[in-house]
Amino acid sequence: MASIIRARISNAISSRASLSEDRAFLLISKAFLWVNISLIAVKLITYLPISRVRDIGDYQYDNIKLLRPREFVVFIDNVNNLEGLEDMVYEAVRESVDVKVIPVNVGNRSETLLMALSIAERGDIIVNSDVILDNKFPRFLEIVKAMSGNNTQLIGIADANERPGPRDTTMTIKIGNDEYAVNATRIVYNKRGHSPVFFGPKQAIIVNHTPNKPVIDALMDGLGKVPRQIRQCVADETILGLYALMIGQRLTPWLPAAYNALASGGSVHVIGTLGLMPTTCSLRPYTLMACRNL
Repeated sequence: MASIIRARISNAISSRASLSEDRAFLLISKAFLWVNISLIAVKLITYLPISRVRDIGDYQYDNIKLLRPREFVVFIDNVNNLEGLEDMVYEAVRESVDVKVIPVNVGNRSETLLMALSIAERGDIIVNSDVILDNKFPRFLEIVKAMSGNNTQLIGIADANERPGPRDTTMTIKIGNDEYAVNATRIVYNKRGHSPVFFGPKQAIIVNHTPNKPVIDALMDGLGKVPRQIRQCVADETILGLYALMIGQRLTPWLPAAYNALASGGSVHVIGTLGLMPTTCSLRPYTLMACRNL
């Protein structure tokens, strides 16, 4: 699959010599969007407190229809047992997917996120409970799976209206022998007014590696030593940033391919290539980032 994607992208790029820029641009976009997925053989994982359980039917059902994952896993916090929970979730998703409900009672997002990461496999998606993924997301999931390098082990999914900030830069990602530029967040950033460690946009996360269980256990042990009242004030973006640093990732590449249902106020459709562009092209600037002219 990755070799086919690379071949189509390369053909589109080489075509620009004989085509107008607009036409070449369209071909490259189509090359990225070519992958047609009828079933995503991954897990979709979300985590939420029991008070937000309605998010499953309100938002996650849409993601399940879009991705058709092999399993939908829900971590529900502030509960002690499964009594009635699985039936509630099955009803919320209209029995459209295999469901696994994991009750936890830790009272904070950071530990729940680490638990979700601990059961994830390469290619799985962890999504915030109130986030709906853009309809082009499945096609880009396949492109992400073809990425390689330490800084592509975790991919952040940002709101479709996200714009780069002071903490952001661009990085080059590799897909086979080809290179593309994409927005990325500096996980460590020692500037006034910014958290020293911060993962970056994480409306959803694509897990592009086999999670490191010893690192997750070390972070869980560390959090366990923090008083419970303080623990719930630790941002999960900070804990995820620490995890990324401990596995060798210094930048978080991100794509604007989702919207937060409570913040965005309605459906947002992402256009074109979601910010990925060949580093060698000389086409017009697009979305969040201009092509590099090498």
